[in-house]
Amino acid sequence: MPGRPRIINTRGHTAGHSSVALEDRGVLLAGDALATFDYVSGQRRLGLHRLNDDRETARASLDRLETIDADVVLSGHGNPWTCNVHKAVEIARGVEEPR
Repeated sequence: MPGRPRIINTRGHTAGHSSVALEDRGVLLAGDALATFDYVSGQRRLGLHRLNDDRETARASLDRLETIDADVVLSGHGNPWTCNVHKAVEIARGVEEPR
């Protein structure tokens, strides 16, 4: 595939969840590892997806995303995040997850 995409295991939302980094383009396709919209509450917020099979594993997967050099994060829910992956992970770690 063009652009040398890198597949990153980001289990937690589901057992087989993966994200894809297009580092040469500065883009992370986070899927449901991160979300910028909570469709359950209707709130726009950056954090982990509200519904995860394993919250602790999902939180631990943020360590893998933090290593990605990308300015744009595209999640499965919500608008693109354009303040880099490192900031997104920092915010997601600090957000209390709704139950």
